[in-house]
Order: sequence, then structure tokens, then C-alpha cells
Amino acid sequence: MRNLIKSKGGLNKENLLIILMIFSLIMIPLPHVYTSISFILLVVVWGYYFLLTKRYKNINYSLSYTLLPVLIGLFYCLSYFWSIEPSVTLEVIKTKIPLIVYPIILLNFPKISPKKTKYIFCCLIFAIALVDIWIITKSYQHYRIYRDLEIFFYHNLSNQIDLNAIYLSAFNAITIFILIFKKNIFNSHNFRLVLIVFFCFTTFLLSSKMIIFTCFFSIFISNFFLNQNKIKFIIKYSLIAITISIAAINTKVFSQRVNKLFQTDIEKIWTSNNFNNLVVDGISIRILQYKLFFEIIKEEPSKFLFGYGLGAHKQKLNEKYLQFNIISKTKEFDTIQGLDFHNQYLCTFMSIGLIGFTLLISFFVRFLFNSIKKQQILQISVCVFWMLVFLTEMYLERQRGVMFFLTTMYIVHITSNKQNDEVSYIRH
Repeated sequence: MRNLIKSKGGLNKENLLIILMIFSLIMIPLPHVYTSISFILLVVVWGYYFLLTKRYKNINYSLSYTLLPVLIGLFYCLSYFWSIEPSVTLEVIKTKIPLIVYPIILLNFPKISPKKTKYIFCCLIFAIALVDIWIITKSYQHYRIYRDLEIFFYHNLSNQIDLNAIYLSAFNAITIFILIFKKNIFNSHNFRLVLIVFFCFTTFLLSSKMIIFTCFFSIFISNFFLNQNKIKFIIKYSLIAITISIAAINTKVFSQRVNKLFQTDIEKIWTSNNFNNLVVDGISIRILQYKLFFEIIKEEPSKFLFGYGLGAHKQKLNEKYLQFNIISKTKEFDTIQGLDFHNQYLCTFMSIGLIGFTLLISFFVRFLFNSIKKQQILQISVCVFWMLVFLTEMYLERQRGVMFFLTTMYIVHITSNKQNDEVSYIRH
């Protein structure tokens, strides 16, 4: 950060914007008020820079990177006019403002040199490392008193900073991608390896099955596209997958969570309408929500195109919970009423219909296609990661989630360089 201020031109407009971008990144794991402040500061300073330099004469309106996400955000806001609960929609519209503003800002940002790219990634890496060290330290202090090992796993660990384990796992996963594919961030190869091991270890402690699988699969698929010796590559990753699986099986908390998947009666949930004895856990509720989604769409096909409105779809979901008398019998859910979809695609479909769903899919497809075409492996990994995470989590329904999703997607895009070491990593 000091080097940015001391660089040529001192703390000029461009460097100030980069500092504010870094500030926005490192504020995301913290309480929402800090995320909001960092976002407002970035918007104000960028707006001043945009007008002062007359960038509006050559504004970037890229379909892949600008128009599609902006259209998604606008469609969310416009859903107020057909929402079945306009007051609810109006209340949550503020969470979609970054979805409209951020793509415009980041795609019309001052040119970022490779050196400044290092600063951005390094600050993100160290910020997440500090968060991880803090929660592990706090958990250890708890363990010294109560001797409870579960404090080191899943939500018990992430709750040390009042953060969802899935969110924190995603933060760690992004840093792992950066460290693996941006090999020149640190001069010391050993230091980079230590950081990779540390973030992998923390991700393992957070015990998110989906994030661990998605992180591994994203790295695998992005390498597979560009690797020339595919047989050797598959053997190598198969051995890594077996090693990870063995380690997971021997971890009590993680193995218990995996066992729930095999204990869930998927066929009964999908075919039966009697849920009086259903044990509602993380797996069964997701399967049940798929079932309820299709029932809701079938009952009101008129909502297929535009949806029920932002946030208003929860009313229909709650009606189904009541209809089937679904009551939680586990500590994982205090109540089922108000529990939203554990799937961003379903949530988007219910909120803004087929149109919004198509826009979201189109954004991912075009981003991924362009990344493969340009052989940008970091972009491929991040894109595949978010595409899969959206199957079980709803990052676009929280301001923190929107900010982190957009920032990571666009940072790896605008800081990409044809001469970087990503492609060489694959070919060697």
C-alpha cells in the first residue's frame, strides 16, 4: 500500500481508486457496515474520476462483462412492479445496487499494471490469512477452557467473527486459486506453498463439502482444458483426490457431514407428500426445495416468465412449508418458515423468472467461453467455482455476497495479462 502512494505521481486518482478497490476487498469478511462504507467510497471517487477524465466518451459496454450483470440487477429492481409483495421487494432492492454499479465501475477502471495487480492480490491474501489466524486463535482459547474439539470446525469456527462457514470457505478458495495460478505474486516459492497449505487447511476445518469439492473440481477442470498430457494429468489429480478423501474420512466432523448425504432418503423426499417424520438437515432441505420449486411453477405457470418478485418468492415457499407441515427436528434449523432456497439459480428463477435465470446463465457461459478462448486459467477456475457454488448457496441475495462475487470475477478479468505466467504453468 505504501508503494502505491510513493509510486510515480504519488497518491494520484488512479492509485487512490486501486487503494479503494483493495479496501473494498478486505472489508468484505467484516460486518456489513464496513462493506457498505467501502462500496460508497469507491463509487464516489470513481464517479469523480470518471467525469474528470471524460471516460464517458469511451465507456465500455461489453455484453459479456457489463450489460448482462447490469440487466440482471435492473430486472431485480423492476420486479417491484409485478411483485406479489411489493413492500418486501422494496426493502431488499438495496442489496442489488452493487450488481448494477460494480460492473460499470470495474470495466471502466484505470489500467492496472502487473505490479499493481500484485498489490491487489497480496492485500486480499493477507487479509484472509489474518481472518483465518484470528478465528483459529479464538477457537483455541475456547478449547483451552472447554476441551471441545468441535470449536475448530464448520460454523463453530467461522462464528468467531460472526461469519457463515460457507462464505469464509469461499474466501479461502479464491485465495488458493490466486496462489496456485499467479505464481509470481511472491518471490519466495516456499512462502507461497506455505500459504497454499495454510488456506487448504483452514478450508478443510471449515468443513464445507461443496466448497472443498468445488475448489478441487474448479482447479481440475481449468487445468484439464489447457493441459497437453491429459492422461498423466488425470492420474495425478486422481491420487490427490484419493488422499483428500482419506483425510476427510478420518476427520470426525467432516465425515459426519458426508454421512448425512448417504443417510438421506432422497427417493422418499422426492416421491412422498408426507413429511411429518422428516428429519430436516442440510441435505434433505435442499432436495425438498427442488421438489417444492417444481410444484410452485406447475401451479402458477403465469409466473414462469417474470417470477414472483425480488424477495417475494419466499411467501410461496412458506405456503408450501405449511401445506406439507414441515417442522424442523434438528438443531441445524430453528424453524423452516422463512428458509430460502439453497440454490441461487432457483432463487433467481422464482424472483425474476425465466428471463432473469437466462441472463444469469448467459453471463457465466460468456465469461467462461471468453476465458477459455484467451487461455486465462485463473478466470476459468473462478468462473467454474462460482457456477458450482451457486448450486447450493445464494450469494446474490446478500450485499456481502454480491460484492465478493462481482469483485472476484472482475478482478481476475481486468488484471489478466497475456504475458502472465498462467498459461506457462499449464504447459510446463
